Amino acid sequence: MIISARGSAVLVAVAATVLVGCSASPGDDAAPSSAAWQAADDGSVDADADLASFELDVDGYWLEPPNGEGTGALEMSVASLAPGNVEDDFDPTDCFPLYLASSLSTVDDGGAFAGDIRVEHGWVLPEGLDIEAVWADPERSAAELITRGFATAELPVQMVQGALDAAGACDAYVETHDTGDGGEVVIRWSGTAATVLATEELAGEAVRIDRTVDSQVLPGLGEEELDEPLTTYLYAYGPYLFCLQISGPADDALAASVFLGLEEHVSGVPA
Repeated sequence: MIISARGSAVLVAVAATVLVGCSASPGDDAAPSSAAWQAADDGSVDADADLASFELDVDGYWLEPPNGEGTGALEMSVASLAPGNVEDDFDPTDCFPLYLASSLSTVDDGGAFAGDIRVEHGWVLPEGLDIEAVWADPERSAAELITRGFATAELPVQMVQGALDAAGACDAYVETHDTGDGGEVVIRWSGTAATVLATEELAGEAVRIDRTVDSQVLPGLGEEELDEPLTTYLYAYGPYLFCLQISGPADDALAASVFLGLEEHVSGVPA
């Protein structure tokens, strides 16, 4: 997760949780969601596709890599992001799958899935603007793209379903994370809702999860009221899970266009 500079914004809070790790299975004990969802047929997907080589092709947008223009996507072992046990840091614990799905993490990332690769592609931005300019304008959306490959097509589907189920049980919840040095990060969420997005272009349905960060407490800084919206778009396609996370106004059309490009990329469709 890339940390935003929009105030001490919502992505600062979310980044703190991603770095802690995870330890529970997606969807455990969550209340069923009322949203019906149709996963994509994996079709001609290439199970060995190079996610990091994805090139964005969306009119009016460009992809700024995590370390700035001229660099590339960041590939990392998921084991490096899963050192801890944080299910009990969620109140209620039924909300934990929201964290798992939005960070593309699983409970086995430190074990059976340690060899899986997670890719941070960077920011999907309007042409002519860099991330600093977008952060400076609260009317614009900062959209971060991350992807991950799994051993089987069932695992991404379970992740998305777990998030859908959790959204139905977690209108409001609190995360409290030990920083390891005696401090705590506390994040208060509200307004959690899930929507299934069906488009003619995509092979399956994407899922949109809306939440608001009400406030955060960072060590040494006290509590800060935020009221910052965060929208997480998830799309499971074959053994892959794609996530576009937007701070600011949601953009369903942008998410669908990005996911279509990724779908074509892992299917070997020429650009």
